[in-house]
Amino acid sequence: MSVNCQDPSEYKNSEYLVEYVSGMMLIIICYCFLGNTEIAILFSDRLVKVLPFLPLNFNYLVVHGYYWSARSHFAEENLKRASAYLIKAKKVKKYDFPIDAKLDRVLSDVRKAETK
Repeated sequence: MSVNCQDPSEYKNSEYLVEYVSGMMLIIICYCFLGNTEIAILFSDRLVKVLPFLPLNFNYLVVHGYYWSARSHFAEENLKRASAYLIKAKKVKKYDFPIDAKLDRVLSDVRKAETK
């Protein structure tokens, strides 16, 4: 299966970038909760390409975007990618709606899974 739509980097200079990221993140969250993480990954891989282009006042979307992308990859046992996204999320400083405890917990779970 593939997501047949425009290259997400097309949105990096768009006035709709924040809405695009928000929508993609909601899609990922929904698919994760539905247990369709294989589909969530398709959207996650697109989302992470545009997160670096968000304005600084939307850092919370960056963190939450990496977090949910990591969760989808972790569920599909893509541990390296899940770990990389969580580490990127932890590097973001000063953002609303902090989820540091969740980041630490999921990163700990990923690292435990890597050692099995």
